[in-house]
Amino acid sequence: MGFYLVPMNTILPRYFQFLVLFFMASIGVTFSSVRAESDLSQKGEQAIIKDDPRVKLELNQQTQNPADNTIKFVLKIVSKINSDRARLTWKLSGQSNFLNPKSTSVVLKLRENQTYYQDVTIVPVPFVPKKGEAAWKANEILAQIDVVLIDGIIQSTARLNFATSYDGLALPITKEFEDARSSYQLTQTLTRIFLVAGSVVLGYILFRFIRRWVQIDERDLYEKTGKVPNGLFAFISSKFKKRNKNNEDTYEY
Repeated sequence: MGFYLVPMNTILPRYFQFLVLFFMASIGVTFSSVRAESDLSQKGEQAIIKDDPRVKLELNQQTQNPADNTIKFVLKIVSKINSDRARLTWKLSGQSNFLNPKSTSVVLKLRENQTYYQDVTIVPVPFVPKKGEAAWKANEILAQIDVVLIDGIIQSTARLNFATSYDGLALPITKEFEDARSSYQLTQTLTRIFLVAGSVVLGYILFRFIRRWVQIDERDLYEKTGKVPNGLFAFISSKFKKRNKNNEDTYEY
């Protein structure tokens, strides 16, 4: 058995080829991931359904509420079996939280050839993007139903990916959301206008009432009612009343 030297020109090309292939593969995976996430922020995705034929699922995302930025997800359940031992579990990952965490686990009673609807509401969490970081985050919601039968347990799942921006908006922004936001902003503006106008009218009526009240002469009031004014009426009247040259009561404002 002997030793021999392998020329470097036969090793280096293979070594560099391996590095080049590894580098290109890494770039390809990264580019595919970035492109997939970019598509998620620009267009919505359909839910990924893995269900049993006996329990069919359909998961849909509703238009975001512009008042509080909450998003509702509605799960349609079509049952082909009877079971009193079914459980629906919601799971969420990403830059969002459940509005009511207690609603993420629900016990259901399924009946054959019946359709049921269950929903859950989530709240996107705003964040401050770091330097070089995207201004949105990917989220995933999962609805899972486990049904206990005599011969075992069946499971159906519905999974949906969605994106949220740094300020808590669902992406992509749809025309339905823009219309809802415009209607909400218009309602808020009209409400403020009515509140201001109502306050002005109420203040004017109150001012007229107080002005008329303090102009009543205590002596005329005594002659009509037989009572001496006191308390708040006498205090307010004394603030506006003064004596003139003829020692008569007058009022100034």
